[in-house]
Amino acid sequence: MSFIESYKHLDKICGEMFETQYGVSAYIEEMLNNPHGSFLVRGWENDLKQLKHYRW
Repeated sequence: MSFIESYKHLDKICGEMFETQYGVSAYIEEMLNNPHGSFLVRGWENDLKQLKHYRW
């Protein structure tokens, strides 16, 4: 599966979860709005950074 296909698949899943057409962006926004995420999930900040990079 190519990167673009993988990204579209992730965007679709996130879009269904958040009921929006902006799936990955909604997921990123959810991560940004969770101030305790980095304390609860190892690698949170790196994952957030990578998602922002991939979305760009």
